[in-house]
Amino acid sequence: MGKHIHAYLPEASGPATIKVSLATRNITKSYSYSCTDELKANYKIRITGTYTDESGITLNGTMTGVAWEGTKDIIFNFDENGSTSSENNPGDITGGEETGEAPAAGSLYKGCYVLKSVTSGGATTVTLVSTGSRNALTFTRGNQASVSEAVNNAIAELATDGITGWRLPSLEEMVYVKENLETINGNLTNLGQDIIVEKSGGSVYSYYFMTSSGEINTYNIFRGDTDNNPNSGLKSVILRAFATVTFK
Repeated sequence: MGKHIHAYLPEASGPATIKVSLATRNITKSYSYSCTDELKANYKIRITGTYTDESGITLNGTMTGVAWEGTKDIIFNFDENGSTSSENNPGDITGGEETGEAPAAGSLYKGCYVLKSVTSGGATTVTLVSTGSRNALTFTRGNQASVSEAVNNAIAELATDGITGWRLPSLEEMVYVKENLETINGNLTNLGQDIIVEKSGGSVYSYYFMTSSGEINTYNIFRGDTDNNPNSGLKSVILRAFATVTFK
């Protein structure tokens, strides 16, 4: 338990069952938990199980697949008397809900840069960006499965504890970054963090993003155009992880 897994899921034909086995030298106990609904294809599945024995000792672990179209959290607790659980329904890309006061745009929250903070209908939606980045990703050009694997591995390295739903930015988010690049770079500099990008030496800098159809493309941060067939290994193509958190 506590390991990260990457899974490409077809559409489920019914609710999934999660099986857990606990073994000692003398006995192996097996437990199962049935999800309340079907697992959606192209969604990141995050599974957290907590076991408590009769002496009060607690074991827990999480298995996470890196973000795709959206996020689904499955959380269950189990012991000798049964299990209790909670599940969120797949919907818009989200990192879940937080309590407390929502951070302002241009600040840091749990080690992440707050790109946007928008209040509507009694809730504040905050878009977070990892302060770290990755580049020179290696994959088979023209093969989306290979690109996805490289991107997923990079996002897993950038993910910050305490925040779920890490993903690639959308095209709309990349356009927002381009249009506000000077302000964002200034905020990051004041916070002692690496800026989004600095134009130097004639390099053309692009960022990985995910299209509305689930394809991974790149967006030129200066020209504003896109490339649906990125090259492998380019240092000038950058990845930063994004997440969305709602404060209610």
